[in-house]
Amino acid sequence: MSLCSWAVSVTITTAPQGDLGHFCHCTDCQSNCGAPCVAYGIFADTAVSYSGAENLRLFQSSQKAMRYRCKVCNVLCRLHHPGRRLSYIPLAMLGVVPPVPSFHQYYTSRMMDFEDGAVKYEKEKGGKAVTAPIMLTDHME
Repeated sequence: MSLCSWAVSVTITTAPQGDLGHFCHCTDCQSNCGAPCVAYGIFADTAVSYSGAENLRLFQSSQKAMRYRCKVCNVLCRLHHPGRRLSYIPLAMLGVVPPVPSFHQYYTSRMMDFEDGAVKYEKEKGGKAVTAPIMLTDHME
């Protein structure tokens, strides 16, 4: 698989780990991508390589995560968790967004509801699942 922007090409040599893709609704993903959520595939770091890596701009978004954007077009190319040795690649850029994600995470930060039958976690996968409708918070505060 290959992901291309104007100046960066990412090659992925394996299928996503564990699931076909999940939706993240955290406020970092919302603000970094300008979307209500982002569909990610999770890949081992060893399965991801770049050409044009000199055109990547690093942004450390938290103590655990680093985000890489293309310097030319500003598209998010990778969310990296070095401690886990995992790379989260936005699936829309690969053209393979699943119609139903494997799960949703940070669902309490969502901007819209999804009636897709996928498990919805308050925070990360494996944490507390949302079992009843939750009132949406006002994101405009």
